[in-house]
Amino acid sequence: MRSAGVDLTDVNYVLRTGHVYHSDFRDEGGGLWDVRGKTTENVGLNVSLTVVSSEYRVRIIGVEKQQEGRSYELCAAWD
Repeated sequence: MRSAGVDLTDVNYVLRTGHVYHSDFRDEGGGLWDVRGKTTENVGLNVSLTVVSSEYRVRIIGVEKQQEGRSYELCAAWD
């Protein structure tokens, strides 16, 4: 993420101010959420995370940064 100019403060801000634009159930339990928003520098981010509400567990699995135009490019991913 650092090489793409994205830090945890950006991700935190998007999670607090963005909106869920896609959600789905996971076979392993819990859900998959995709959150889209802008950083304080007005850079678009997509943050993908898994959510297991019964365990109060949230795990970030990917971050995509908006490029020129409307396309997004993966800048970090975790298994």
